[in-house]
Amino acid sequence: IHSVLSPGVVVKSGALIRDSIILTDGIIENGASVIRSIFDKRVTVGSQTSVGGITDQLKISMVGKNARIPSGIAIEPGAIIGTDVGAADFTTSTVQTGDYLQTRRLPYEV
Repeated sequence: IHSVLSPGVVVKSGALIRDSIILTDGIIENGASVIRSIFDKRVTVGSQTSVGGITDQLKISMVGKNARIPSGIAIEPGAIIGTDVGAADFTTSTVQTGDYLQTRRLPYEV
């Protein structure tokens, strides 16, 4: 709904994308919710994951290139997930508004 999906984006059944931009080769798994978000290339969102949302103020969630968001994670509106973030980088099941989650891996490990 009111979104831009670039070539190669795969949206699986039951997923919701609203007011968002998903760049090339993104994968949105079953039951995931993506609202008011911008995704860079090759982002994968696990099943039953929530990214962004609608709030009184306009807050955009952003996800960097090659990020892998595991199943069951909640990313609140306005949170930022950095480039190359993987499942091991998530220490809690919720990324709060205003938080910036970066990968803890070294450049040669990515």
